[in-house]
This record gives sequence, C-alpha cells and structure tokens, in this order.
Amino acid sequence: MPNEPFELPTTTKRRRGRPPKMDKPSDSIVSAQERAAMIREESERIEREQALVAEQQREHQKQVTVTSRQDEVKNVEIIASGETREHLLQRIRDLREDKPEPPAPEGFRSEGQIKEFNAEQEAGRAAVAKAQAEQERHRERWHEEAIAEQERTGRMEPVHHANPAQNQAYPVSKASFK
Repeated sequence: MPNEPFELPTTTKRRRGRPPKMDKPSDSIVSAQERAAMIREESERIEREQALVAEQQREHQKQVTVTSRQDEVKNVEIIASGETREHLLQRIRDLREDKPEPPAPEGFRSEGQIKEFNAEQEAGRAAVAKAQAEQERHRERWHEEAIAEQERTGRMEPVHHANPAQNQAYPVSKASFK
C-alpha cells in the first residue's frame, strides 16, 4: 500500500470541475424548457395560419380563373357573332346614356321640423342683415376716425427710387465725400 496515493476519507466523492448532480433541475433550465415549448407552439400556430391563408389564396385564384374564363367565353361569343367595333361602341354609348336616378334624400322631416328649420333659417338671415346694417351705419364714422388718426400721427409716404444702371453710382450727397 505504500504506492497508493493518500486520500482523505469523505462520505461523498466529488468530481473535479462539475457540481454534484441534482435530483430537480434548476429554475433556469425549467424556464428555458418552458420558453422552448412556447416557441414551438407559436411556430406551429403560425404554420397553421400560413397554411390557411395559402389555401384561401388558392381558392380565390380558382374563383378568379373561373370567372375570367366565363368572361372570355362571353367575349369570344360576341366576336364570333359578327358584332363589329361600331356595335360595341354603340352598346357603350347606350350604357352611358342610362343615368341612374339620384338617391332619395335620407331621413324624414315632419311638418313641425320643417317649420322649425325654416324659422331658424329666417332668424339667421335676419341676424346677418342686422349686422350688415350696423356696419353700414358705422362705416362712415370709422372712416372719419381713421382719417383723423392719420392726420394726428402723420403719414408715411413710401419713397421709390429707381435702381441706377450698372455704370452709374448711387446718388449721394457731395458732403459725404469730404
């Protein structure tokens, strides 16, 4: 026995670099497993939805194909019947002449509602006429007040000087050269 290495007596033997095995997985492992399950469920749901959409698109395309073939058959029958371009244009003109009736007004108004509406309209017209008459009465006075204000404060007349040509200098006072 002298050749065997010395070991301390222990109740559990520990492996180097690894933690001891646990009976229950840790919370992070459980969380990762739950997330993986959720991701799988979500991807399966998305695949089902995409398959449903693809099926609906195929059905729609079938319907479009059927209706376009029916329209094509009708057009071939029209062409085969000997209808000329003028006949087609005349059919288009006839379709344009038949104008639909204008839509009926929505709702129903009783006699009382009509009278009330007309009274409100008339009251509004009277108020507008009164305001316009008031403005007309005061317009001359406001004009006289504006003229008096201009005379009191003085008037600023705009002065316009034509721009000189390129070979001319701006007019200046000779006093500024000294």
